[in-house]
Amino acid sequence: MMKAARPTRPLRVAILQNSVLHYRLPFYDAIAGKPEIDLRVYGGYLKGRKDMPAWFREMSETLSLVPGIDWQPCAPTLNLEDLDLLVLGASIRTLSNFVLVAHARAMGVPVLWWGQYHSAGSTARAKYLRRAMYRLGSAVLFYTDAEVEAYAADGGTLPAAALNNGIDTREIVTLRADTVPADRPRRALFLGRLTGKARFDVLLQALARPEAQGVELSVIGAADDAVRARAAALGVGDRVLWHGALFSEAEIAPIANATRIFVYPGAVGLSIIHAMAYGLPVLVHDDRDRHMPEISAFTEGETGTTFRYDDPADLARRLAAMIEDSDALARQAAAARSRVAKQFNTDAMAARFTDWARQVAEERQP
Repeated sequence: MMKAARPTRPLRVAILQNSVLHYRLPFYDAIAGKPEIDLRVYGGYLKGRKDMPAWFREMSETLSLVPGIDWQPCAPTLNLEDLDLLVLGASIRTLSNFVLVAHARAMGVPVLWWGQYHSAGSTARAKYLRRAMYRLGSAVLFYTDAEVEAYAADGGTLPAAALNNGIDTREIVTLRADTVPADRPRRALFLGRLTGKARFDVLLQALARPEAQGVELSVIGAADDAVRARAAALGVGDRVLWHGALFSEAEIAPIANATRIFVYPGAVGLSIIHAMAYGLPVLVHDDRDRHMPEISAFTEGETGTTFRYDDPADLARRLAAMIEDSDALARQAAAARSRVAKQFNTDAMAARFTDWARQVAEERQP
């Protein structure tokens, strides 16, 4: 007589985040939609969602004890009794995580650290401290495959995998236009927040150089009066189209579809994935250590090209040459779309997360 099959149930997974931001919602929705995962996401607040999803568990706001050191008041009291896996944001600055990971270890609940191993300007000391923190848990989940390789090369000992951090591209696919560079204006797109890491002034200086005369720039991002005044002072104000901060793809798509390339002079992050999803070849600086992890979606010559870091003159030359090479742009546009469709999107992320969560949880089963 055959032995009855062992009953199965969904893997009970809790993710603890300081905050649950709008761009993560499709990722969590995709995980929660998998029958093999019973997902709960704990966070201080939920932005960008009117209806509260079943997977969300509200917690009190994260407190700043001193500048750079955080504490989640409810984290140490989180009920871990029925969990198969606890996923913690891999921030060494959140002290309450250390209390929670000790509690999880005592209860035999595996802990999966999720976060960046590399960020723009990461120091060897910062990476050393992260590796030390990881050892308190069971495994690590990084943003990109490149970080898994870097972690191993630096002597990391825990099992590690990656999501290949991306965005929800479903609406973009329906809104983006076919890429025929010669039919579009000689216009580049900047997409992102105009913070210090964006080094936006380098781009304005490049536009002001003779090589880039006639090249226009669409800017999606909140530009203050000082930035606009700087563009005017450099004599490029009439070639910069200021669109402000936009969050709807229905608003972004017509702007992106009227540009030939995406340019980002500073430390690029998810903006590169967003632009590549629209089929825009990428122009970024050549110092990969000064970029965010999402730079791993970029390959020189395949999805775009680079300029010398912090060099407006070289940026101007590369910008002018790139925007005129319609054949190369068409090839790079196709490669960019394909790269995002295969690897850097929320569905692919959810599949990777589910596979790795099950592996980590089952490794700790008696």
